[in-house]
Amino acid sequence: MFRRISSFLVALAVLALLSATAEAKPKPKPKPAKPSIKLTGVSVNQQNFIPGTKVTLTSPINACYGIGGATQDPPDVTMFAFVHAVKIPNRAPLTTTFVTPWDTQTVPDAEDAHPTFGNSWFHDRGHQQASIFGGPDGPDDFFRYDDEGTGRNIFNGTYTVSVSVKVGGTTLRTHGSITVKCE
Repeated sequence: MFRRISSFLVALAVLALLSATAEAKPKPKPKPAKPSIKLTGVSVNQQNFIPGTKVTLTSPINACYGIGGATQDPPDVTMFAFVHAVKIPNRAPLTTTFVTPWDTQTVPDAEDAHPTFGNSWFHDRGHQQASIFGGPDGPDDFFRYDDEGTGRNIFNGTYTVSVSVKVGGTTLRTHGSITVKCE
């Protein structure tokens, strides 16, 4: 038994000596983030959904009520889109398309022939409308919106967002949609 304990102590001492004399390896430096963009949410009348969601009278719970109100006849309908965009320069040229039940909106268009990321998408942080519509609040989170106004009260249908942005010769794309069927 004494021999076992002394062998164990010798082995422990050798390990301690080796670990004390071994060179400490430097931690690997984290790789710098590459430019990227991802559609993270589509919000209709302050009800935010992840792309791919199908909204019906029963699922998600109370979503139709949140969008259309008790009468399912809201005075207006507003759609917000949220993207997480990392290292996208403000001057990066882009194309954004919103398809809603009431119209299709694409930039560039006649009013904005040369849109850039910085003048088309707005930082979520510090803008209460992004928070109200369910958007995230990180440093790389942005929003854009479209609204129907009053009178037509159309909100059932598909809401689609497509974005392509050119960064350093590479075109980055994100796309997604939700479907609302509260009839």
